[in-house]
Amino acid sequence: MRSTRSTTAFLALLVASSTNAFVPPSHPAATLAARSANLPATAATIMHATTVPRRVGLEAIPDADLKEADKTPPPSTFFECTLQAYNSAAAAIKDGYKLLEVEFPPLPAAEMASQASSANSIGSANINLATDVAKYFVREGKQVVILVPDKDELDLIEEGMGTLSPAPNVTIRAVRARNSESAETMGELLLGIFSRAAKGRVLPWYNADIYISVITSGQELPDLEALHAADPDKPMIFFNLNLETHRGDLGLPAFPSKDLHYRFLSQIKPAYLLRTRQYAQTLSRPPFILNYQGALFRTYPGGYQCMLDTGNGRYRRVETSKNRPALNGFKEIITEALDVDDNETLAALRKGAFSKGTWWEKEENQVKEVSDNWRT
Repeated sequence: MRSTRSTTAFLALLVASSTNAFVPPSHPAATLAARSANLPATAATIMHATTVPRRVGLEAIPDADLKEADKTPPPSTFFECTLQAYNSAAAAIKDGYKLLEVEFPPLPAAEMASQASSANSIGSANINLATDVAKYFVREGKQVVILVPDKDELDLIEEGMGTLSPAPNVTIRAVRARNSESAETMGELLLGIFSRAAKGRVLPWYNADIYISVITSGQELPDLEALHAADPDKPMIFFNLNLETHRGDLGLPAFPSKDLHYRFLSQIKPAYLLRTRQYAQTLSRPPFILNYQGALFRTYPGGYQCMLDTGNGRYRRVETSKNRPALNGFKEIITEALDVDDNETLAALRKGAFSKGTWWEKEENQVKEVSDNWRT
């Protein structure tokens, strides 16, 4: 009985103090009116009042907001999400960072969890969202190139969209150029024509001011490294590439070695992060299974906010850290924030939370990293 009362009290306390969470509309491509139709009146008013930044670039963020970046609430729509992502990336670029990470769910949670959501639907959503972010940079007078891995992917996108220029001054290109564009000898040109296995070279797009990379797999990350080496002065945004998962694949058969993280991925600055994580713990008494979840949220130049999901699309900020929390560290923070007064239940939760960290997060591996950007 005590456990049941504790769980009830725990849920009541969670709802008591919280902030708005990321509750995107059911369709990212919906019109602004449709996207705001189900929002509270205040949220709908804000959406219409801030359709575009007052000024472009970092100046779109008032100085007071920069000082309060640690308290920035998560977005409630995809519109707010892309605007926050742009402002964060623009601020990081102005501070001199060239490699930036932007990560957030490209579809509503229900659709992301659904087996009906294919890689194509997630990829299409990411291209549309990347285009929305690119449009803000275009207002600064920038030329933006959205990068996909290869010609095959490029052809599929052109077939589906009917164009490779989704907006003025925004073009979609392959990281690896077509063989006809990159061949340096007649032999290479003929090999490209008659061999499907032949791939073009990684060549920079000199008319680009900013690169935004989408739908790139772990095996294709070395191509982005090669592009950055060939064109190091242009910012490159790693857009919803799920780098956390790709780091875990490094060193496995058919994947790049772990050294890719040390020499390249460690340089990538997390400019905008909204990563949700779900946990479940088996208990020896009712409710037997306790499900809880949280979100790691960061808008550059603010810190990393660890937020506990309190239900009904709301989060409560429980801790803000200057450095990026490790995966097990984040779970520990969220677990400790649970308002559970049952010692046995709390002991079980803690036992499940305190696990070994991943190889790329271990402090002893920091000496191998070219940069600590990815940690800060």
